[in-house]
Amino acid sequence: MKVNFIDNLAVRILNFFPALKKYNSNKFYCVLKPLIVGIEIIKIPRSNDFRPHFVCYPLWDNTLKSCFSNPLMLIEIKDKRKDQISLTLDDMSRNFEIISNLINNQIPFKFGKDLKLKSLISVLDKYSKTSFLGASMNSYLQARLAEQRVIISLLTSNLNFAQKELKNIENKKWDLEHFSLWDINYNDWINEVKKVIEDPKILESQLGENLRNNKISNLNRFKIF
Repeated sequence: MKVNFIDNLAVRILNFFPALKKYNSNKFYCVLKPLIVGIEIIKIPRSNDFRPHFVCYPLWDNTLKSCFSNPLMLIEIKDKRKDQISLTLDDMSRNFEIISNLINNQIPFKFGKDLKLKSLISVLDKYSKTSFLGASMNSYLQARLAEQRVIISLLTSNLNFAQKELKNIENKKWDLEHFSLWDINYNDWINEVKKVIEDPKILESQLGENLRNNKISNLNRFKIF
């Protein structure tokens, strides 16, 4: 019965969001080069309930597996009372139209078309201020998000924007104690960011290798420009 609910939900999600393809039973993605974006129906541990999320993953890590272990964004879908949706598969199936419209209204951009870099940066800036990220504005987690903006800019051939982001990073007063909690040395980290700007070929190669992975070869592909 559970499998039938999952299969039914998958069909309805793909019909409502035709740009997405099924990655597995509860994950639905498309490529937004150099990212993967989509919807995941995440099971709550020790419960029969599930929660829909918007997800965004980088595609430049060493392996596709490591890409999926480090989401760039993970956004909870909430109901009209601003509470996170938590439903059984049966509930989701019976209330699919309501839930799908909530998802459609809360995802930061629409699936199925190319996206301007400026629009993505705006989305990331807004995400950096959310409680879900759970980090002060000068923490290492915020610095990591800034680093990812640099990388995305490079991988979309926007060198000027990458250099501007680097300057913003260098001018910001970071919480070095928080870096230490993550066992990160600030000077080593900023030097690595500079090296990436000077020679992005390694990241470009990793991106290309991951894009050729058979596990995502069937996904629809769009790009950031």
